[in-house]
Amino acid sequence: MLSIQNEREWQRFCVEILVAADFAEQYPDNSSRLANRSVVDGSVETALGKLSHTEASAKLKKLEIAYSTLNDVRGFPVIRF
Repeated sequence: MLSIQNEREWQRFCVEILVAADFAEQYPDNSSRLANRSVVDGSVETALGKLSHTEASAKLKKLEIAYSTLNDVRGFPVIRF
């Protein structure tokens, strides 16, 4: 899960993660991204799908973009099977 909180983050995300600076120009604000949600979501899924969890986390952290990860029950350290 990630959160683009402002246009500056969107610019960095497009350049560094999507590797498509023109994408930031095509969808410059939240309204345009919401109006084209399927296109934006598809591009984000494709780009992140090419990265391992470790790579994506490292890049998002470096870019100072809010993100989190989800574990399944087996990944929860308190539960023992």
